[in-house]
Amino acid sequence: MSGDVVLTRPDALWALALAVPVVLAHLYRRRRRRLVVAFAPLVREAVGPVRARGAWRRVREAARLLLRLTAVAALALALAGPAPRGAAQPPEDLVVVVDADVTTSAVEAPGGLLPGRTRLQRGLSLARALVRAHPRGRVGAVLAGPVPEALAAPTEDREAVVAALARDGLAPRPGRGDLEAAVAAARGAAVAARPLRVVVVTSRALPEALAQAGVEALGAGAAEDDQGFVDAALERPADDGPAALRLVVRNAASVPRSRTVVVERERRAGPDGAAASARDAVATRTVDLEPGGEATLRLEVDDADAAGFVAALAPPADAWEVDDRVVVGVPPRRRPSVLVVHGGAPRPFVRAVLEALGEGIDRAGSGFVEAGALAAARPRDVLLVDGVALPPGAWRGGAAVFLAPFPAGGAWPFAVGPAVSEPIVWRADASHPLLRGVDLSTAYVARAFPLRGEGVRALASVEADAVVAEGEVEGRRWLAFGLDPDGSDLPLRAALPVLLRNAVRRLGEAPISPLAPVYRTGVPVAPRAPVLDAEIALERERPAGGAGPVAARWRPARWAPDAPGDVVAATDGAYALRVRTADGRRLVAGVAPLDRALDVRPARGVAVPPPPAAPPEEDPAARWLRWLLVAAGGALLLDLVLGTFGGRKVAPAPRLA
Repeated sequence: MSGDVVLTRPDALWALALAVPVVLAHLYRRRRRRLVVAFAPLVREAVGPVRARGAWRRVREAARLLLRLTAVAALALALAGPAPRGAAQPPEDLVVVVDADVTTSAVEAPGGLLPGRTRLQRGLSLARALVRAHPRGRVGAVLAGPVPEALAAPTEDREAVVAALARDGLAPRPGRGDLEAAVAAARGAAVAARPLRVVVVTSRALPEALAQAGVEALGAGAAEDDQGFVDAALERPADDGPAALRLVVRNAASVPRSRTVVVERERRAGPDGAAASARDAVATRTVDLEPGGEATLRLEVDDADAAGFVAALAPPADAWEVDDRVVVGVPPRRRPSVLVVHGGAPRPFVRAVLEALGEGIDRAGSGFVEAGALAAARPRDVLLVDGVALPPGAWRGGAAVFLAPFPAGGAWPFAVGPAVSEPIVWRADASHPLLRGVDLSTAYVARAFPLRGEGVRALASVEADAVVAEGEVEGRRWLAFGLDPDGSDLPLRAALPVLLRNAVRRLGEAPISPLAPVYRTGVPVAPRAPVLDAEIALERERPAGGAGPVAARWRPARWAPDAPGDVVAATDGAYALRVRTADGRRLVAGVAPLDRALDVRPARGVAVPPPPAAPPEEDPAARWLRWLLVAAGGALLLDLVLGTFGGRKVAPAPRLA
């Protein structure tokens, strides 16, 4: 065909081959009629005289053949599917992906297109407009949460998809929305030989892979006036000094803001913090924030009887309240017990260090024991081996600190190299908590014992060998000090006392605090030490201005570092993770979206909803098909009329008597 009309199924033109048997049948009938006419003189007397009708018969037969060929051609063209050139392509399908990230709970600014509505609500409204504006083809919808959710499978029923995008219960999902997975799910609805258009309704920046693939994206909101917490931590000094609460507040607005931070302390009540009681105010601070800037607030707090601290931004509320609140748990301080293993009497400096620790250790639970009687002694939190050989199997539990020398035959968790005379410690990991406040470079040491073996982590070295090291064996942590105090000035300097104090505190207190003070959104919450037979609950903090947490949801669990279960910090607000252990302890940790990537500032402009598509006109291809079928049917009908009435015989002339 020519012009602006093309054939969508040109292979169907093979139907024109039906014209061949039609022509052959016509020729066969004419040949048979001629044979009959050849015998006409023999029967003319019997038949009688007839009129000559040869010219009319030839015209009628030619017309009938032409009509039959016309019908065959019309049917073949109808099967070939003629259509205007623009309508020759199959209709395009549309799948709209609506971002349901936790940031879509941000509220639109008063001057926006939809003030007072959340970004997700506006995104759903824009998606409904896209569905109604799609002129031809199927439409579908996918919600992009952490796991894609199919709201409506591709269908021709647009109102069904619009209803799915307007149903109740569509809310921002906890955690980050996975746009790549949602787009992959949308592309999975593609049908062969039909183009598919995927439109992502989001205010976030598209992942690089989607941007390079040319995925279309429309902005869903303009809210940016947000101030919130992006970092929080509880800092405890190695000594008994006051703890510090560190908070970082960010301003996402394009103008300066001044916000008030209110910090409350949740007190423990009962022995060993058996239960959490009411809160009391700790501090109120005002921070000035530059456009897009951050401010760090550091408050010294009394954590002696605190279960946790709750920090909140005071009203007025901003565009996104999810990050306006954060809970920071306070790991309980427990005084570790120490057991000194000696060869008859502990060295004076060891006894002096324990005396200096004072109330920092459990003095009533601590003690001294000779190496030979260690197997019968009650296990303590920290085992301090004072230069004697440790009998095999005597170290049964708790952490251990080993002091040089290391006599032969001892059951050491490391290998001991040949002694080095008057070594110079020239390499040390000063950032390690065990070496905080310790300077070994200027100390005089008579001899040192290199520490070697698998699992030995060097903290201080002499040439290539470690002389202060730590490690772990069968879940028990150890620290070894290979610089021999005898004949050295280490006991007289601050180095050795500070080192032993740090070791006792670190090794003795770490297992008592299995939870970190705060967990970021999306991080699995695994305890750093076993918490068996515990009950776990997530308590959501009420929005700013509310009173207290929402009721807890407790569930039993057996919690261990290698089996965190389904406790994951994927939230849409501030939570407190509370653990009740079988021994009556109460552990609290905060769960909050402290993630700088959670930004409500739009990465693209706000899209204007498109107008609904015009009512569909008659399909041009259907019009062509109808006219071709009418032509074929008319030709066959006229052929039938000519065959029925055009061949009527003429009455013979009357015979004369």
